[in-house]
Amino acid sequence: MSVRSIIPQPTLRIVVAIAATETYPRDTGKYVAKAFGLELEGGAYLADITPNDQIDFRSYADGPPPALDLDGAWHTLVVALVDRDVSDAWLAWFDGVVPQAQESGGRHKVIAFATDETTQDRLVERGSKLAKVQLNLASKFGEKALRPAILGLIVINEGRRLVAEACDPRFGTHLKLFISHAKTDGLPLALAIKNQIPMIPRLGKFYDDSELLISGDWSEDLERNVAQSTVVIVRTDQFDGRPACRDEALWASHYACPVLVVDARQSLLIEESDLGIGDVPTVKLPDGNVYRALHAALWVGLRGLCVARAVRYLEQADAFAGVPVRVLHRSPTFGAIRRLCDKLATDGGRDSDAILVHPSPDLDGQAGEPFRVFAKHHLSGVRLVTVDRLLAEAGLA
Repeated sequence: MSVRSIIPQPTLRIVVAIAATETYPRDTGKYVAKAFGLELEGGAYLADITPNDQIDFRSYADGPPPALDLDGAWHTLVVALVDRDVSDAWLAWFDGVVPQAQESGGRHKVIAFATDETTQDRLVERGSKLAKVQLNLASKFGEKALRPAILGLIVINEGRRLVAEACDPRFGTHLKLFISHAKTDGLPLALAIKNQIPMIPRLGKFYDDSELLISGDWSEDLERNVAQSTVVIVRTDQFDGRPACRDEALWASHYACPVLVVDARQSLLIEESDLGIGDVPTVKLPDGNVYRALHAALWVGLRGLCVARAVRYLEQADAFAGVPVRVLHRSPTFGAIRRLCDKLATDGGRDSDAILVHPSPDLDGQAGEPFRVFAKHHLSGVRLVTVDRLLAEAGLA
């Protein structure tokens, strides 16, 4: 059996079904598109991100599309935006989609948002299968002007969770956000980010002042939680010089966690740094818009999960012929390469083969040479490669 016959594409498909006549749900649909990197005029509350080739986004506002086969992607998340006057044609379409999702064993999912409280009752009266999906009242998610952006963040987070639930635990999921900050000058911004996380259902966090209560070994607990998280570094002027902050940044590099830097430094001269965070995605918040930071953090986390999910499928298809594979959720770092290669060498010897898979871009050329040489010094048969390259080699990209 060919790899192509086993692995459908893409990793995640987002289908936004705008089954409403009101203007507001249509505006919300545009913000959800912005959340996944599509062009949109305005949308200032969200970051300007680059679309991910492993994510397919579709939006329908002028009537339902043809019958949808959810299995056309590894995971499909259908986002229903409905009002009380949803058409019979849309309800018939949902009647075909909802059972597929609910019988998929968690591979696919339908989530729904309504404009008013009477919508659920109308769906029940009309016998719609969409009534079996929890219908979330959109007005619960912030003020009206901000609500579309928050719904966009909710959709990204649900996409992360959908992909993560099918990933191999060895590769990590990094679902919660770890907020790393200096207490001396980063506390107000860190608190502002932390306080908005509850607006996004099922988004976990680690914030030391609350999650380290009754800790028996706070340093060990910090390291373990960094290794399990998407790390949001609030980089103020004092951050690089604080021992605990340095540890958290270096742990994030060591464990190849997804990292987002919120650059809040005010100094006119920025010194060199040895923290290994110079090549990670970075946002600035001169307008105080913490939703931009949350959006970018969720996006870098989803990027790493797409890599882990693709590797999982390739492993199940025996595409690696028994060669051990490990996943990095960010661009390679020397610390992560050494940790993984040393562990693989302990298991199979210094001359054994292995594959370390990381997000794009490739490490081809002069810029990647130090990483390749360093990796082979620790494990002579190791290969550093992007998931896009692996999929192309398997005929899937």
